[in-house]
Amino acid sequence: MINHVKLESLVKENNQFQVERIEETVLYALENIDKVYYYFDSETADRMESTTYRLLK
Repeated sequence: MINHVKLESLVKENNQFQVERIEETVLYALENIDKVYYYFDSETADRMESTTYRLLK
């Protein structure tokens, strides 16, 4: 019983860690997309932004 409770706690901690890593990765990707928009001309950036929003849906 004690091992089961400890194992359950470890699984929950691991899952929370994975969710946090995923959130950090998504945030990093979005920040990089913003940087790309800055370096491309506005027309290209507008098309890329539109495509990105379509893909997110």
